[in-house]
Amino acid sequence: MKNLAKKIFFGFVLILFFALSTMAQMIIAVTPSNASQEPVINSIEDESTVSVEAFNRAIDRMLEMDQYQVSMKWTDLTDNHLMGQAFLLADESQGDLLGRLRFFSDEFTPMTTHFNFVAYRHFELAYVQSFKYWESLGFFKQAFFPYLTDLRLAPFVNYYLQVDNDYLQANPLSSNMLQSLLLLPNRDKLNQVAKDYLVKDQGNYRLSVERLEIPAQFFEGESLLNFTYRQDYELNPTSKDQHLNQSIKQEMNFVKDKPYLAFNVDLNTTISQDLAKANPSKARLPLLPPLSRKESLSTAGIMDKLTKFSLDFDVKDRVYRVVLEGMTEYVDFNLLSTNTANLQTRPVRFEYTLRPVKRPIPSLGDLPTMNQAEANYYMERLLESED
Repeated sequence: MKNLAKKIFFGFVLILFFALSTMAQMIIAVTPSNASQEPVINSIEDESTVSVEAFNRAIDRMLEMDQYQVSMKWTDLTDNHLMGQAFLLADESQGDLLGRLRFFSDEFTPMTTHFNFVAYRHFELAYVQSFKYWESLGFFKQAFFPYLTDLRLAPFVNYYLQVDNDYLQANPLSSNMLQSLLLLPNRDKLNQVAKDYLVKDQGNYRLSVERLEIPAQFFEGESLLNFTYRQDYELNPTSKDQHLNQSIKQEMNFVKDKPYLAFNVDLNTTISQDLAKANPSKARLPLLPPLSRKESLSTAGIMDKLTKFSLDFDVKDRVYRVVLEGMTEYVDFNLLSTNTANLQTRPVRFEYTLRPVKRPIPSLGDLPTMNQAEANYYMERLLESED
């Protein structure tokens, strides 16, 4: 009996030993060593770094687009009033650009100004749809012109007037147009923000920052398109045979190295006060000064006082969207007051979308065009003809 008890005891001890040994091995297998912890930490850091680097690579691939369109919209957030729109269609390989600008006003009638242009070979040739521009302004409804002049010019409304090459100045679009049209913050500052705020969701990159989260001079060093069109229109009676002498001068210029987008359209009109005296049957006495207009769409003020920035980039379809909100300054004129005009601010939202398209720009052969000499000839004959 004593031998049997010893055997049972030693058997129990042996089983207990093997059980404890197995549990110890399981604990060691589950508990990571210091050496195995370091790769895990490094892999998390690498994933964060790769995300920003992948985002930058996607942006660089976007810059390789050959045909694309850019859509822009400005909104006054005070009353959600639409201030203006710009639509650009580009062909990089040809250097061609089609533009459609819309200026909306609640201070003038008509309320919408249309400005359209087409440029070829990086603005070596440029044409403006001037008759459409005049029509949208109600230009030929002025009392200086014979009755129904605007309707008699209607057949020309789709024609484009050529801009004299001598007045195509300082063109920054002579190589890659997209470099001047892409609304992208300073890369270093964008990467700095992206480390904390860039997210990726189903293939889309998204980033949104406000106020103090936005680095100072966020777009510093960028060189964006600053486009200015100026038209000088003159109409005078000649001293000979009482004929009319019309002059149209169109000028396009581009300001380089500005970190904001801008589209400016200026019309300056000079009509002789002697027009009615020289040709009383074709004109009326002027009641108001000749129409002149300065209109502008710009991101300058918004970027200077930026309060919100958001970015959404669909990598697969290469659709790039940016929304800016900021405070812009304007002069508040009160015609009934003798006090100095007040400088006011208003919140403005700017929406920007860039996407690839295969929509062709009309070729020069398909575009109804005339040069300025031809426009002067047709319009002078029309203004001198009988009502």
